[in-house]
Amino acid sequence: MNHRARALPAACLLAVLLTSGHNAAAAASPSSVAPKAQMLPAADPLFNAPYIDIDEWRDAPMRHRYVHGGFKGTDTRFSFYFPPKDRYLGHFFQYITPVPDSEKLSQGARGEEDRIGFAIVSGAYFIETNEGGPAGMAMPGTGVDPTIAAYRANAAAARYSRLVAQHFYGGGKRPFGYAFGGSGGAFRTIGAVENTVGVWDGVVPYVVGSPMAIPNVFSVRMHAMRVLKDQFPQIVDALDAGGSGGEVVGPADESVAVVAGGRHGDGESGGNRSGGVGYGAADGTQPLLGALVVDGEAPVPDASQFA
Repeated sequence: MNHRARALPAACLLAVLLTSGHNAAAAASPSSVAPKAQMLPAADPLFNAPYIDIDEWRDAPMRHRYVHGGFKGTDTRFSFYFPPKDRYLGHFFQYITPVPDSEKLSQGARGEEDRIGFAIVSGAYFIETNEGGPAGMAMPGTGVDPTIAAYRANAAAARYSRLVAQHFYGGGKRPFGYAFGGSGGAFRTIGAVENTVGVWDGVVPYVVGSPMAIPNVFSVRMHAMRVLKDQFPQIVDALDAGGSGGEVVGPADESVAVVAGGRHGDGESGGNRSGGVGYGAADGTQPLLGALVVDGEAPVPDASQFA
């Protein structure tokens, strides 16, 4: 799994995460001291002693107030990124990584990886944790409670962030909160919302992993890369908007089989409906990538073949 799974494009996250009726909270002095720990309803007793060791304004990727801290007696650390009060619209976004990672992971990211900037321009503050630290991996035999990295560390940081936000911005209105994560982070996002109450108001798991991903996706990709490595420009030209949509010349029978749908149900690449180079139809007789014509051999299938 990619430990730095991409965030969704900004427009997609905005459409899913933002809800109507979020009024901006009243302003408070940005220099006021962070609040002391308070036990919230259904709070986790393991995380009842939060602390803050950094509280400062930063200008990159854009103006925000950076708060770093953790929970005493644990290895959990968090980073909060608060927009200026005139940008804040009363909600937060929280990124959940595929496996425990740094609470500073998003710092320095640019472009569509810039989760901090995305949150701020969306009127949200951004949360990231180390999800329990390196020990949070909870491998067999370590004796580490797997629920800490699974959801408890993230939930504790989200709960505490609301106190900090209310203290910074003033007013008692509860910030709305949304979590998102891809690949393994998608599983952890789903597990987090299923095992908590009142922490997040919505979640966006994406590119959810599958036990079949390695044998039925990655191995086929590697096979296609081995065989078609010199034909990628032709494949791109055939499939791209405005492309030929026609011939992809394959000099060898093996490349014809790969593009046309694998080995037609011989147990290696055929017989799978997941899509992608190298897959045959369910019965192993019709190529799913018939749109790629190799030496004139693979006609375009009609829609009934995909039913």
